[in-house]
Amino acid sequence: MHGLAPSYEGRVYSWGVNDDQYALGRATTHTPLTRVVYSGDDGDSDSDEEVPLNPLESTPMLITGFPEGTVITSIAASDSISIAVTDTGRVYGWGTFRCADGILGFNERTSVQDVPVLLPTPRDIVRVSIGTDHVLGLTKEGDVYRWGDGQQYQLGRRISERHRLTRLNPRQVSLPGARSSTSRPAPIVLSQLPGMAGSGHGDSINMGNVGYASLSAPRKIVL
Repeated sequence: MHGLAPSYEGRVYSWGVNDDQYALGRATTHTPLTRVVYSGDDGDSDSDEEVPLNPLESTPMLITGFPEGTVITSIAASDSISIAVTDTGRVYGWGTFRCADGILGFNERTSVQDVPVLLPTPRDIVRVSIGTDHVLGLTKEGDVYRWGDGQQYQLGRRISERHRLTRLNPRQVSLPGARSSTSRPAPIVLSQLPGMAGSGHGDSINMGNVGYASLSAPRKIVL
């Protein structure tokens, strides 16, 4: 429901739906012009049913919440979460993760993050991939970190509802990955070892493993 675009200078523009989940990473409060009804005008017209667009949402605009001098080299966006990677391997995020019950949260302390904030990831993240509500981050050494909603085992580990918010903290996947790709709802990791590994819910044979509808831990996909 929203888009991100990087500039040549390493800045980020956003547009789309912001509502109360702040996926755009900037304020978009806008008061539309009020239509004046004159005497003799019953106010009935086709235009009365039109809802004017919020120009602060519908127009690509610069996200100014990054620290001065930050250069963004990679971006990724999902339903209500946005991620940006800098040229120094740091990761910023904003918005929120959702689950089957509604808003899950941005981290253990914050429900919705309205502006970009630095995430507790290694300094050498080179690429991120985003599924519907989970993120995979790849380091230059080939390690994979994951965080977000894990109700369908997208994070490659079993998570009890009692510890549901701990899944919002980036943690390393115990798999030597060379490349990662998230999909809904089954993420795939290309390993340094021959083959691929996947975990999550594969209701449409997304997992590539015949006989497994869901996998709570990464399993090699036989090609």
